[in-house]
Parts: sequence; C-alpha cells; structure tokens
Amino acid sequence: MDRKADTLTLGVNAIDREHHALLSLLAKFVAFLKAEVDAEIALAVLREAMAAGNAHMEHEEELMAEAGYPKVEEHKRCHRTARLTYTTLMSDILAFRAHDPALLEQSAQIEKLLLQHIGGPDRDFAEYLKARGVN
Repeated sequence: MDRKADTLTLGVNAIDREHHALLSLLAKFVAFLKAEVDAEIALAVLREAMAAGNAHMEHEEELMAEAGYPKVEEHKRCHRTARLTYTTLMSDILAFRAHDPALLEQSAQIEKLLLQHIGGPDRDFAEYLKARGVN
C-alpha cells in the first residue's frame, strides 16, 4: 500500500470512504487543470470538493458527539482552522479562472493539509472509535 493510501485508511469505513472521495475530487480537479479542461468544469469539481469537505467535517463532528469523544472541542477547532485555510486557498484558485501553474501549487498545498489532518487528528479519532467497536 502506498503512503497516501495508508494515510487515508483509518479503519472506520464511513470516514475512510469520505476521505477517499474528497482526495479523489481534488485529484480530478488537478487532472482537469493539467489537461486544460474548460475552467468552469474544473471549478465545478472544486466546488464539489468543498461541499464534500464540509459535509465530511460535519459528519465527523456528529460521530464525535455520539461517541463522547473527549477531544471533540480540539478536533472542532482543527476543523474550523482547516475550513478557513481551505476557503482561502480555494478562493485564490477560484479567482484565477485560468490554467496557471500557481493553481497546481495551491492544490498541492490543500492536499498536503488534508493528509496532515487525516494522518493526525482524524487518525486519533478513528483509533478512539475502533477501541469502542466501530469500524
């Protein structure tokens, strides 16, 4: 298994599916940029990724509340910070409306931040859930 796939697989099926879907949308956006697909089509994928990311964070927060996760407030703070960061980066991307190497750099930064969050706070939460029999 490659490093990215290993990072995305936390052992909680619903969360794993959402992580894979989110990174898949980001990869699709990057592929569209590289192929110079119409900017509106590429941006539609990016908007879909933004919506999926927000839905995923909301879902995780619901699971945390249901499971009595002791680090829920800390994790929610990570989500708020992530939303601000992603929104800023994605706003920059949306503002370009053209195929530009800077967009690829911004997209790589978003992916890096997502992987760090998944490999850190999300992994901790998944371990908590698995210890309680959730998979």
